[in-house]
This record gives sequence, C-alpha cells and structure tokens, in this order.
Amino acid sequence: MDSVAVIGAGTMGRGIATATALSGYRVILYDIADRLLEDALASIHHVLETGIKRGKIAETEASQARKGITTSTVIGVAADVDLVIEAVP
Repeated sequence: MDSVAVIGAGTMGRGIATATALSGYRVILYDIADRLLEDALASIHHVLETGIKRGKIAETEASQARKGITTSTVIGVAADVDLVIEAVP
C-alpha cells in the first residue's frame, strides 16, 4: 500500500493527511472547493514548520510530506488509491 485519499479537508482531514504523508504515503486530499484545499495546505505547511521549529520533525521529513500531498476537487481521484479515508461531517 502506498497511496491514500482523504475525503474532506477540514480539521480532521488535514490532520489525517499530515500524519499519513509523514508516514511516507502518497496522499490525495479531496474537497469540494479549491479555496478549502488551499486553506488546508496552508494549515498543513504551518503544522510542519512548527514541528521543525520544535525539533519534532526533520526538515527532510517535512519536505517529503509536502511533496507527498496533492489536492483535488475531482472525487474520481479516489478510485486509483489503495485506501480511502472519509473525514466529512
């Protein structure tokens, strides 16, 4: 297993996407609007930067996690992954 789709880019979805990417998986984060995905990525990048500053995450780990997360507003992307995690209210 190497790819995961997270459906929903809210607080829970962001956290799942971050943890999954840090674990080395390729992550596709889905939501219904680009604005929501942009906010989610900004939040994820902030969490990663905070982790680096606190010495909890190595810069290389954070860089790999950032590269491992892609976003989409097309639900069909979930059809080609190994695992789908739903995080929608």
